[in-house]
Amino acid sequence: MNKPYVAPLFLITGFLGAGKTSLLRELIPLLEKRNLRPHVILNDYANADLDSESLKELVDDVKAISGSCVCCGSLDELLMDIEEIQIEERDVILVETNGTTDPLPLIEVLLVARAGERIKALSQIHLVDVKRWQMRDQSNALEIRKTLAAVHVLYTWKDTVDSERYQKVRKEVNTLNPRQQETTVEAIADELQALIETGGKGISDSMVSFYRTSKPDPWSMKDPNFTPSLPKKMPSGHELAHRYIAVQLELPRQLPKKVLVEWLDSLPSAVIRAKGLVELAESPGSFHYFQRVEHELKIQNFPGTPPQDMTLSFLVGIGLDAEHLRQSMEKHLNPDPVENDSGYWS
Repeated sequence: MNKPYVAPLFLITGFLGAGKTSLLRELIPLLEKRNLRPHVILNDYANADLDSESLKELVDDVKAISGSCVCCGSLDELLMDIEEIQIEERDVILVETNGTTDPLPLIEVLLVARAGERIKALSQIHLVDVKRWQMRDQSNALEIRKTLAAVHVLYTWKDTVDSERYQKVRKEVNTLNPRQQETTVEAIADELQALIETGGKGISDSMVSFYRTSKPDPWSMKDPNFTPSLPKKMPSGHELAHRYIAVQLELPRQLPKKVLVEWLDSLPSAVIRAKGLVELAESPGSFHYFQRVEHELKIQNFPGTPPQDMTLSFLVGIGLDAEHLRQSMEKHLNPDPVENDSGYWS
């Protein structure tokens, strides 16, 4: 009697703005070329519907988990979503965690519970942003912890740095976690295809072996070329991850692009990531998805209509003052036409 098909599951981890959803946009067409059908689960702060909606033109089955991290508060919801997937042969499951998730508790649960035996081949891709690696001060410790848990590493934002910086980051990641393997999007697609064609043998067992093996201690390293800027004692992953909060702000319709950019440029440095959905005055009736990491801003077309018919922005950072951010946004985006002769709202 043939055993029921079990789908391989890949976790996609990485710090805020590393490019996890962009990876999915590149990976999904490669999987379809290999006759693989992906099921996608997205976890994000406040409203994961934005990213899930942006993927619906690429993939039939995409679910959104908003709010707390899938490593803790939303774990039950994640396991339920996995259980509800209608798995058929040549299906794969891709789970994108939010940017501050502690991956270790999540991996441990998936390895032990195996999500009701729906999955057996479990692996992980961790994205390292080479431009901002270890340059976020209060976020460095969490970035270190996520890297220590990495099985595969994919380097992003490489086109924004020179070769010297790229090689420096690679060396530091290898020093922290010599067991991780560097990968590419094409290699990920090949591995998923191989997992299906071999029945996923050995992958989960290798993950168990990987996580039972002690990781290097970044506080005792003797490498003179890499001294991580970290606290004296590593806080727990939950302590690190849960210092981050998200502030959701509703944006006005038909917003001039210049006004949007000026407001984003005015955000305090504590805002590590900003993203959202906007209707620009230059193209009324259509919508654009924007994301900003530090001062890097990308704006792209958004298919369809906004979730809940709202144009929104989400700001993520440590110790954000929601009311102050709201007042600042209103000042920039809704100037008093009597006191401000800019013409934006005339």
